[in-house]
Amino acid sequence: MTVATNMESGAKGKYETVPPRQRSPGSMSIAALLVIAAAQAADTKLTCGQCIAMQEGIYRSIRRNITSFEKKATSGVATTATLEIGQIIWNMCSSDSWRDARPSDELVQACADHNRPHTDLMTEYWKEKGTDEYYDRALALRMKRAVCPNPEVDACSLDELPDDYSPLSPKSECAMCQAVAADVFGIIQKCAFACA
Repeated sequence: MTVATNMESGAKGKYETVPPRQRSPGSMSIAALLVIAAAQAADTKLTCGQCIAMQEGIYRSIRRNITSFEKKATSGVATTATLEIGQIIWNMCSSDSWRDARPSDELVQACADHNRPHTDLMTEYWKEKGTDEYYDRALALRMKRAVCPNPEVDACSLDELPDDYSPLSPKSECAMCQAVAADVFGIIQKCAFACA
């Protein structure tokens, strides 16, 4: 029972009991389903492909932020800016560069479930690099090989990840072809909107 003041009588010190709000059986089952769904989502393991996609998303987000700083800078003037890598990683799942990649629903959910719990770990790997290093496309590969097999993330083994020296497997060649096709489609789509 909940105790509430009796405002109608205007008398101080008089209280009446108000029964607790009655719940319908349907609302209890919906709440239970939501709790179960949240527990299952928390228990899902980050896959290797999802971890790789998240590292690529971080790479794109950092590059987009650097480009934004460079565009704001005055030509011929030396400018120093501090890039908050931890904040970029923390907000990566809602960033424009992440959404522009049009990730699948499963990847969006994996990002929502796993990005923030591992932000500190990923920040340790991604921070304290020079601008030139962030523009180096090999950095994303190095970060995939550093972050994804880390025991805290435990998404991949090093054998599952490509390196600079081994040829692509037929399975990864198909994935690469699909990724290139998606990129070409995106470029043509952006050009069609920009040129129209």
